[in-house]
Amino acid sequence: MLQKRLYKLFVALIIIFSFTQSVLAEDSIVIETKGKAYLGGDGLVNTEKKAINDGLRRAVEQAVGTFISSSTMVKNARLIEDKILKSSQGYVKGYQIIDQSIDDDIYIVKLKVRVGTKVLADDLDALKLNIKRIGNPRVMVLISQEMDDYYVKLPDSLAETEMMNKFIESGFQVIDRYKIDSVINREERRSIISGDYNLAVKLGIQLKADFVVIGSIRSNYIDLRNTLDGIARSLKSYNAQVEARVINATTAQVIAAVTDDGKGVGINKEMAAKKSIIEATGNITDKLINKMSNDLIQQEKTIQLQINGISSLSQLGQIKRTLPTLSGVVNVFFREFGNELLTFDIDLEPAVEVFDIAIELEEKVPFSFEIKNMSEGKLILEVK
Repeated sequence: MLQKRLYKLFVALIIIFSFTQSVLAEDSIVIETKGKAYLGGDGLVNTEKKAINDGLRRAVEQAVGTFISSSTMVKNARLIEDKILKSSQGYVKGYQIIDQSIDDDIYIVKLKVRVGTKVLADDLDALKLNIKRIGNPRVMVLISQEMDDYYVKLPDSLAETEMMNKFIESGFQVIDRYKIDSVINREERRSIISGDYNLAVKLGIQLKADFVVIGSIRSNYIDLRNTLDGIARSLKSYNAQVEARVINATTAQVIAAVTDDGKGVGINKEMAAKKSIIEATGNITDKLINKMSNDLIQQEKTIQLQINGISSLSQLGQIKRTLPTLSGVVNVFFREFGNELLTFDIDLEPAVEVFDIAIELEEKVPFSFEIKNMSEGKLILEVK
């Protein structure tokens, strides 16, 4: 009897081990689930989007065994799945809508969701999808490039172009270099790269950029004549050092600062220098994309809210009391009130859209607004 039990246990362990190994070998699993959203005054398109987000969250939750606390559910009625992404190994690689229906003002969408099991930054397709789902941010790149040898001629935009291409490949929208150069001169470009963040923000706002990436790269010659007993004497070698920072174009805050290097060997100096710059730029851009994508998906975002036409303290008080109650609002910071202009900084859940804040605020206060300006980082309203 004991031998029989041990045999059954042994077989069970083999089955469990085999199943675990097969799951680990896959980079994703497919989950069928349903998402729901109340069909209120937001319109069918926005309701469908909320239902899809609900379904995606449920799929990730089911795949990784993560549960949202009841306090989170009350605080964030949208059940945005990005809170799950922050605390799990799972993420959405893609999804397909199987069926849609409406039952008692509840919009129901049935989804087939592919949930990835690898690190997000290692999966380009999933990275692109998640970047788009949190607002498809626009990036502006300004990189200075120097050589230690005046006679080595390389395109001044080599590093900048390489970085822009890598951002594009990862799913970011990138502002064209020629559009940037059409609104700033060389002195302004150098000033921004040197650390004039206010000018960087001004340019970012003008070109509707959410992030400004600034940096510098310098490539230096390495003498190989005494290396490997002279075997490498005929080759040329360069080493490039690069540093870069990412500036939030709304707040002027530096959200990432990284350094890296790259090496290049070739039959002439131009080839070696080019290789070193491309390698260094690729290395540092990978770091920036990893940092930015994880921050965008996992961390709260801050917007500036400005409301013109506030004519009474009663209106001011109503808005201050209402803002913390809006769906997806994490923190509210009162900044300034004067000349009928009221200003706040608001921390939001990652996937909350700025437009939804405007709509819900108008629903909850006894006066209406006109949207004067809106971007991923700023909302300007005016009381009608």
